[in-house]
Amino acid sequence: MLVDGLPGVEITVRAEVPALGLGGPAVSFSVTGRAVEEAPE
Repeated sequence: MLVDGLPGVEITVRAEVPALGLGGPAVSFSVTGRAVEEAPE
């Protein structure tokens, strides 16, 4: 994957959280983030 022409990484997190507290129904959602890959030093 490229980010502005540079090598990049993409992370997707999928989670279910209770909408109305611990006893409430679960709501599913996902979030995706992208960033330029950095070389380790």
